[in-house]
Amino acid sequence: MLFSSLSRTLILILTSLIVLIITVATLQAYRITLLERQHAHDVELAHIASLLLQTQPQQHHVKIKAPLFVRQKIHDTWYESPDAPHILPEHSGYHEIMLNGTLWRVLRLQQDVTTVVVGFPKEVVFNELEALILPTITPFLVALPVLGVVIFVVVRFQLRPLKQLDKTLTKQEDFQFTPLHIENAFLELQPVILTINKLMSRLKASYEREQSFSANVAHELKTPLTTLSLTIDNLIADAASHEQNACEKRKQSLENMQAHLLRVNSVVESLLLMAKTHPHFYRKSLTRMNILPIIQETLSALFPKLNNKQQSLSFDYAQQSYCLDTSPTLISIVIDNLVLNAHKYCHEGAQIIVELTQQAAQMSLTVRDDGQTVTEETINHLSERFVRGSQTHISGSGLGLSIVQQIMDIHHGTMTVSIDSKLGGLNITCIFPNGTPPCAV
Repeated sequence: MLFSSLSRTLILILTSLIVLIITVATLQAYRITLLERQHAHDVELAHIASLLLQTQPQQHHVKIKAPLFVRQKIHDTWYESPDAPHILPEHSGYHEIMLNGTLWRVLRLQQDVTTVVVGFPKEVVFNELEALILPTITPFLVALPVLGVVIFVVVRFQLRPLKQLDKTLTKQEDFQFTPLHIENAFLELQPVILTINKLMSRLKASYEREQSFSANVAHELKTPLTTLSLTIDNLIADAASHEQNACEKRKQSLENMQAHLLRVNSVVESLLLMAKTHPHFYRKSLTRMNILPIIQETLSALFPKLNNKQQSLSFDYAQQSYCLDTSPTLISIVIDNLVLNAHKYCHEGAQIIVELTQQAAQMSLTVRDDGQTVTEETINHLSERFVRGSQTHISGSGLGLSIVQQIMDIHHGTMTVSIDSKLGGLNITCIFPNGTPPCAV
């Protein structure tokens, strides 16, 4: 298509503008020159007519330079120039009369018994205009092709940065996110380059995160799978032996297999949960609701697991309505991950406290305990994928807090991890923005 190319469009627009300007200027010059030449001839007609009114002709044929004609009537006698057309306007003044296919410009003057009619064919004016205008227009007409070539060269030259941008992007190899640098880029192109470089930076960061994530997933899955393979080899060897304690060994091997399968299953479930709660791909709408019943129900389901380690769980809240734009699933996932994280990494008989508070502009959900001991350096990385505390012997995927962080991103909230000043363990606080008044219970 014609307008699919920027260079062709610019060349066409610029050429059309120049042709339009020349055409308008020529028409304006033609109109002004036509009026000037007609006025000059009208002055000449008036001068000749005035002289004839004051002159008595000596013969019937009046001599006058062609293409002018003269007709003079004194009483009832006509005096006229050779080949003068028989034109006699009814009234005095200037007239344009068509006679035998020729347009005449005529002036009639009358004084006492004398009537004078002078005129000339209008084509005289047009011939004079042609003689004046053509020499003026011809250089422009000859220059138009040259001007078109100049416009073409200038447009192509000015669009060089776009060509350079295209070549630079084409040369970029897969997974190469080098910032673009275009020499002599005009001002209008610089925002485009800046935007592309920002996009490159985000793509690079995303690609590096995914590469790290894939490596961590492979590492987390490789360990239990290797153990499972060794356990199966041991079972095969035990089946071929006749040792008395072979049954006990098989039982222990099967228990190891079960434990590692549970770990693999936990990692896979956590990965699926991370995919579902990723802020860039979460498409479910958030609804205004009271999250207090959801938290109470989720905590009730966790009590049996905490009782296995004689851990105490308390839930502190000050009102009966805590409204938030969210979904029950997301709130349940946050509570599950935070409380189970404390449960796994705390000693038997540990104290776990869940607190829910609300202020005018935000809502805070805090889970703190008295059992986990984590260094300050580790705390800053606990929300990253596959990062775990010092107790790496405890089964876990290392994705729990990363999932919570993603859910906070969906809510445009924040998650902070610190050492609790009172209990001495971890203090994890999730802050949800809450811009509207609380809903009814």
